[in-house]
Amino acid sequence: MRPFANVFSTYTTACIVLAFLAAQTSAYFIINEPSANRQWTNNAANLVSWSKGVLDGIHGFDVEMARMSQDGLMLIARNVPAKQKSLNLLLLDVPPGDDYFLIFINSTHGVMHATSPRFTVLAPSSTPSSTPPTLAAGVPTVTVSGGPNPTLNFATTFPAMSWGRWEGGTCGWVLGRVCWPGWGARCGRLGWGCGSALLDRVSCRRRRRRMKRNATPDTRPHYVTLSASPPSPSSPSSPSPSTHPLIDHLSPPSSTLTSPRPPPSSLLHPHRRHRAPKNPPPSR
Repeated sequence: MRPFANVFSTYTTACIVLAFLAAQTSAYFIINEPSANRQWTNNAANLVSWSKGVLDGIHGFDVEMARMSQDGLMLIARNVPAKQKSLNLLLLDVPPGDDYFLIFINSTHGVMHATSPRFTVLAPSSTPSSTPPTLAAGVPTVTVSGGPNPTLNFATTFPAMSWGRWEGGTCGWVLGRVCWPGWGARCGRLGWGCGSALLDRVSCRRRRRRMKRNATPDTRPHYVTLSASPPSPSSPSSPSPSTHPLIDHLSPPSSTLTSPRPPPSSLLHPHRRHRAPKNPPPSR
């Protein structure tokens, strides 16, 4: 029992340390474009790109745009896949200004992931002073028109996605990959239950062994009598041994053939093959 306690303590300590490391990496979410003082062009597509850490549980987010000098939000895109890493925005008649910024947020729960630096939206007839970055290939282009309007929905809604099987926390994913492969789902449901999952795994093995011991099949052969010829008539006062039920059951006559009968299905082990013996024992 003492060695098992040492193993439990070692696994618990490792899981706690890894959970804190994962909590630190989950804070890494940076919007690369638009960068500070970037100039976006009206009636043209502009690049949005980001980089984020792994194991943070963020599989998608919503993109919104706002101004520092005005109230209201411009809802751009919903359920943007985080692994996409970039998005193109086509601005149509967006009011010019130098105080715009982007917000990456989970609008369902109100959790903000990142905000971009301030950038400028030029008038349709203006030309940016610096060369804009190249647009991302193979990613959707979202069209945004006008200014903030509280009555409008998101300009684009991406298909619904699975937010991951590790909703119980990042710790669950780390526990499942580091403590023992294949047990991530159980650790994710238990949260800090690294030791509990280990105990459950050991007890499950013990239950399987106990079931194997208790389910030992009865391999003894059972015999039935098959009549080789119709029984000869006999007088009712002196029945022959072959027609008496008790004698026929205890010792089959020489005029009968014996064939083995397999044991009942209730005694058979589900994972073993049981075959009848090739040479049955001689009858008494």
